[in-house]
Amino acid sequence: LMNSSNPPTCAFLSYTRGNAPIQLIDAYTGKLRGGYSYSSYDDVDAIVSPHCVTFNGDGSRIYGG
Repeated sequence: LMNSSNPPTCAFLSYTRGNAPIQLIDAYTGKLRGGYSYSSYDDVDAIVSPHCVTFNGDGSRIYGG
């Protein structure tokens, strides 16, 4: 869970339409966190944009689809 006194937990996910990757954004700086971006793929391995994205309960994984 996000805790403002613990900056590593302060991030959010961003994505756009088209075939752009999901990005992990630092909530304090607004910059891409650690250079990470994540692409989603369909059943024939073509890059597609997700309809929604979320973290799992402990924040260790990202789900998009």
